[in-house]
Amino acid sequence: MDFVMGLSRSPKEINAIWVVIDRLTKIVHFISMKETCSLKELVNAYQHEIIRLHGVHKDIISYRDPRFFVLGPEWLQESIKQVRLIHEKLKATQDRQKTFADLQRRSIEFEVDDKVFLKGLPMKGVKRFGIKGKLSPKYIGPSEVLERVGEVAYRLALPQILSKVHDVSHMS
Repeated sequence: MDFVMGLSRSPKEINAIWVVIDRLTKIVHFISMKETCSLKELVNAYQHEIIRLHGVHKDIISYRDPRFFVLGPEWLQESIKQVRLIHEKLKATQDRQKTFADLQRRSIEFEVDDKVFLKGLPMKGVKRFGIKGKLSPKYIGPSEVLERVGEVAYRLALPQILSKVHDVSHMS
């Protein structure tokens, strides 16, 4: 971590560049700022530019700026608490979205000799059963369920046109 100071001022009064080097990954970050910025502004810039991308580092080494020798374990602990809080909020949001998605899902079970339709979704522009475009069939079948292979996997008796397709399908 180093500062390049004494540059000509930009329209936003920026006249310094903060160079932060991650010695493990060899990634260099250049953060533009004012020479007169406070320690709090440096900490906020560090959190926004470095911790957001790489997480909290164990060691912070500054070769020139005495402001960083003030940063002690308290700052590191505070940053770790903030990162944990962000992780907890993300987890809560993911759990909430999962509960809403689970409400849309329904468990479907098939017995041997049941008839099912397969949904044929190839890539765009690919012909389905020799027909290209909106007239090609979206569903294939009916196909007979031969056996249950897993919780949601079934072996099907597919028509001859699907001889190159694997006969075990995921049904949900």
